[in-house]
Amino acid sequence: MKTYQHFDYLGREVAVNDVVAFSAYVGGLAIGRVDKLNRVRIKVSRLGNFPDWARIEENIPSNETVKIDSKDVEFYLLKGAK
Repeated sequence: MKTYQHFDYLGREVAVNDVVAFSAYVGGLAIGRVDKLNRVRIKVSRLGNFPDWARIEENIPSNETVKIDSKDVEFYLLKGAK
């Protein structure tokens, strides 16, 4: 299995299970977890409480994401994650 190296908008390396902020196809700004690194794009699944139609995985370029600290994600989920 081949491994790929991806970097976010700020130049930090993105790996599987990292949490990132990105511009979602549905709903604007979203927070998600990196599920898979593909050759050109990364697969991200959204975090939070969303209706079934909004729970999607998106393949997006890694340079269109920003890696987030785990403390920021914790507060986001405690706030209600809408």
